[in-house]
Amino acid sequence: MRHLWSCFALLLGASCQAYDETPLKAAKPSVSASVQEIPTSTATEIPEQQPDGPSRAEMPHPEPPQTRCGDGVISGVEKCDTAIEAGEAGACPSECPPLAACAKRVLNGTACQAECLLVEPSCVDDDECCPGSCNASSDNDCSSACGDGKIDSELGETCEPEVKPCEESDKACDDNDPCTKDRLLGSARNCNSLCAHTPISERIANDKCCPSGADNSVDGDCASVCGNGVRENGEDCDGDDGCSADCKSPAQVAQMSCIERFGDDECMRCSCVQCTELVLSCWDGGDATRNQQCSAVVECGMQKQCTAEDCFCQSTEGLCVPSGPCSAEISAAAGTSDPFFVSAIGDDPNSTLGRAKNTTACRVQNCAKECGAAVP
Repeated sequence: MRHLWSCFALLLGASCQAYDETPLKAAKPSVSASVQEIPTSTATEIPEQQPDGPSRAEMPHPEPPQTRCGDGVISGVEKCDTAIEAGEAGACPSECPPLAACAKRVLNGTACQAECLLVEPSCVDDDECCPGSCNASSDNDCSSACGDGKIDSELGETCEPEVKPCEESDKACDDNDPCTKDRLLGSARNCNSLCAHTPISERIANDKCCPSGADNSVDGDCASVCGNGVRENGEDCDGDDGCSADCKSPAQVAQMSCIERFGDDECMRCSCVQCTELVLSCWDGGDATRNQQCSAVVECGMQKQCTAEDCFCQSTEGLCVPSGPCSAEISAAAGTSDPFFVSAIGDDPNSTLGRAKNTTACRVQNCAKECGAAVP
């Protein structure tokens, strides 16, 4: 008996390793570098007449976005991308020229981690820089005439209290542009205050900045733009065949019918657009009972955020005990709770369970963002 269960476990595991995409017929839907501060087994024959339903809860979860240096897209922890041409937004720096005499920079990191960092200035004679912590006695680059009411530019002065007020803090340098890092260079006491505004290229959520070259799909601070060829929040499509001018209503009849009947939320609207035939076969396959069973399996897997055998099985010493969070829905759709038969039935794309399995796979692959936390 122990040997037979091991056989079942191996067969189940094999059936859940890959998903067949064949059934899917879904409708296709000058910036400077950023500156940062300082066995063999006993065969078991399957009866010809089997209960119907979705497979062994083989509900894949979406793979996290892949970060690949050199693909021309800044993603993940990348600070730039080597495939972006120099001078374009997101290009990796090869050198870091100074922003000002007191704003020298150094190249840090390589490849897609390259960035320019500010170097903290120090009191050094004859480097044309008078840091805020220095004065004329500790650095001959500092003006000895600060406060005489005249801006002596040849001495490195940029302001005079009585002529042109000197900025005294980073806050005073705020240019009201969320896409720049504002920093005060020099100091008011040396009459050489200077504001540096460095463009931000990092794509950071909730910083109110949409960097050059970014869009809503990679930075939530960017507004969705219909017509840019990227499907973003609030859009059903963008630039796809049959997509309307407002990126909301696909022109294809089946998609529109699916949306009108089942598109109560963004998740289902996206599913209707990207997985049209699969959604209709699961929600409207011609048999009310099968429709209910199929959609119940899909929704349970999403809501419980379980994947593969975890939806159906509770593992006990390597054995599958059908008591997972969606085991009731899966057993109903398959017409059995026998793990071996459940697995085999799910591999049939024409079964209720097979339809649920493939609908889930398409939904996860194409609508993870719209379905939000409901995606496992």
